[in-house]
Amino acid sequence: MLRNTHRFRLFFGLVLAGSTGPAWSAVTVTPTRVRETRVVALTKADANESRFFDRSELEITLKLSGPEMQDATEYKMPTITEATDDTGASLLPKDKPFSGFQQVQRDTFGSSPKKPPTTDVEIRTNLATAARKATTLKSVKGSLQIRAGGEKKQVVVKDVKSLAGKSIEDPALAAAKIGVKVEPAKPKSDRELALEITGDKSPIKSIEVVDAAGKVVSNGYSSFGFSGTTKYSVSLEKPLDASMSVRINMVIGQQLIDVPFEFKDLQLP
Repeated sequence: MLRNTHRFRLFFGLVLAGSTGPAWSAVTVTPTRVRETRVVALTKADANESRFFDRSELEITLKLSGPEMQDATEYKMPTITEATDDTGASLLPKDKPFSGFQQVQRDTFGSSPKKPPTTDVEIRTNLATAARKATTLKSVKGSLQIRAGGEKKQVVVKDVKSLAGKSIEDPALAAAKIGVKVEPAKPKSDRELALEITGDKSPIKSIEVVDAAGKVVSNGYSSFGFSGTTKYSVSLEKPLDASMSVRINMVIGQQLIDVPFEFKDLQLP
């Protein structure tokens, strides 16, 4: 049996905007919520489970805002370099965060033509659990990275099925030094478009397949990479045919922005 206790604290308003140079000056980092989970395993089986799936942790929600967030597309999870509670205990997380970039997800709830979606982005980062007698996070310091800016470009290739085994020739891809090859279809895989991409794939933000009417008929894709080559598998709602086109959506010339942050005396739940 697991005893699971959740506590959280909401924060409103600005605590600190980390900025020591022009690359950071327009990004504000605000802690908006602290959530604490304490788990006690009462059996050996639950102890094994709680090691991986249901662990004690302290979670902070951070809001990133400012002009540069308007066209930010990706971010890296924060790296925490200092974290202590008011008892002096270190709260540095034991596990390293995922090191790759993740796509920005914005809250579109309540948006409309007259009220566009917010450009703010919320992310969550974890610390070690504070001491029970602790009442505040005395200090939290760290940094994260975002990709922002750049020029949007869309590469559209008609009758992509006919290019099986061939490379896609396009000026935008060539200028970005990105190679895209259409892989031959595998047996019994007619609801899939396989692509091989070489070079820096970071400008590619999404890949979709549309029919002759322009309706999107793809429902996501998976990818894996090795030695500078990335394989994409685009799933389709119906078999690939000559009427379908592939759209490769890119952002060229983005800036990689370092965003430091530091917070003092955040109240614990």
